[in-house]
Amino acid sequence: MNLQVRILLMVTSLLAATVMLTTAVLAWGARRLTLAHIEADGILIGQMLAKWRNFQTRLPRRRRLKRSVI
Repeated sequence: MNLQVRILLMVTSLLAATVMLTTAVLAWGARRLTLAHIEADGILIGQMLAKWRNFQTRLPRRRRLKRSVI
């Protein structure tokens, strides 16, 4: 192999490795961000359900009305 081919292979290999590493780092960061958003949404939903349950328990119970047949 002559010098030009070696240099071309080295540059191509380094470029491919850099692209793969960058892709992996960005995917890892996106995964962490997505999991953080999902966790925050889950906590928010849990808090809303707890507030709704608290509100629901404070409401007076109503008697069920009998339906009149027409």
